Amino acid sequence: MRKMGDRLLAQSAEPAGAQTPHPAYEHILAQLCPDEARILRLLFNDGAQPAIDVRTNRPFGVGAETVAAGVSMIPEVAGCRNPDRIASYLGNLHRLGLIWFSKEQVDVRRYELLQVQPQLIDAISKAGRYAKTIRRRIEITPFGRDFYSTCFSPSSVFPAG
Repeated sequence: MRKMGDRLLAQSAEPAGAQTPHPAYEHILAQLCPDEARILRLLFNDGAQPAIDVRTNRPFGVGAETVAAGVSMIPEVAGCRNPDRIASYLGNLHRLGLIWFSKEQVDVRRYELLQVQPQLIDAISKAGRYAKTIRRRIEITPFGRDFYSTCFSPSSVFPAG
């Protein structure tokens, strides 16, 4: 292991090494499916996307449960072929360090369309009378931005859904 570490440090001193892509990019590409590439394209081109969590509301939060987490329109807007797999897609992209889930909000107006989606309305109904919605955002990380701009052509156009 020390030899590998020493080799890395030696490579870092070489000026030509600064121009090469991150060595993990090839492995990351092999771990993505086409829908995940579409999601990355959306986040790279259009920025952070709104997401809403729905929770039951209990006094002081004791016993409150999450009914739906990260409800968004990402699969529809990105043109995913399997929108029902969005939780797995986002989990994988997060695991790879390409996206993160922020507690910050996007512009409040961007949540309006999301709030009338059947999935969110059903979750609020299941949460009961005092359902609590929490606005969040899903965005590409700086590592994800560099990964996307390195691995995908800016002129790549894929048909939606």
